[in-house]
Amino acid sequence: MKKEAIAALAMLLISISASGQETFRAGAGVGAPELANATLRYQLKQVQVGVSYGWIKAKGDELTALTTNVSIHLWGSSPLSDKHVWFLRPGLTFFKDRSSDIIDSYTYGNLQIGRDLLISKRVGIELYGGLSVELDHSREDRAPDPEFDYNIDIDIPIFFSAGISIYVRL
Repeated sequence: MKKEAIAALAMLLISISASGQETFRAGAGVGAPELANATLRYQLKQVQVGVSYGWIKAKGDELTALTTNVSIHLWGSSPLSDKHVWFLRPGLTFFKDRSSDIIDSYTYGNLQIGRDLLISKRVGIELYGGLSVELDHSREDRAPDPEFDYNIDIDIPIFFSAGISIYVRL
């Protein structure tokens, strides 16, 4: 099922790109809580629906983040696009912190404000900041690794979120 969904998405992206419609965009960036991430967004007029997957490995911990959000472009203009450049972005991040002895799972609600800085009609840089609030947390204990006794504990219920990404319209 997963392979079929990926194949269907790839065919859809190729067909839309071939037709010249600029309704999808792909990007890469870094931020909190999104980590180092890859993003895919679908644009419909002044609204974008997006998903990103982020990953980072630090001191034996592996951190992953799956983020879904909606960007609502409300004001500002650019000669390079019909889309407003300032946006509000509510969303959810499903965050996992895997270490040798535990797996912490978090769900964050995010509200961000940001701006698109257009380099050309197809390429841009996105800057954003806001707040993330912990909605859920669970912990799974695993067998400890005797050679590694360090754990990053990220139990912060509310924090400032910020990020930057570069994107291309497909």
